[in-house]
Amino acid sequence: MDPELMEAVDSLEKEKETFRRMLPQLKRKYKGKYVALKGGTVISVGDSKEEAASKAYEKAGYSVIYVGYVGEEKKVRLPSPRVVR
Repeated sequence: MDPELMEAVDSLEKEKETFRRMLPQLKRKYKGKYVALKGGTVISVGDSKEEAASKAYEKAGYSVIYVGYVGEEKKVRLPSPRVVR
């Protein structure tokens, strides 16, 4: 794999882990919002993932950022398949 791409993937994974670690703190201030992280710092906040990302790219240029939702994970319920006889 391309070294530049590997570096970007590593950076994204680090930002994602930082988001998970910071989530309890982020919930106090940004619950129900999307936040964009770069370098372990919140650089933008929005009501949608697109809004947070757009603001982040305006501030930081086109670079690796992580955008995550601050709140409870949305649970998806799927019914079990049924056999029709």
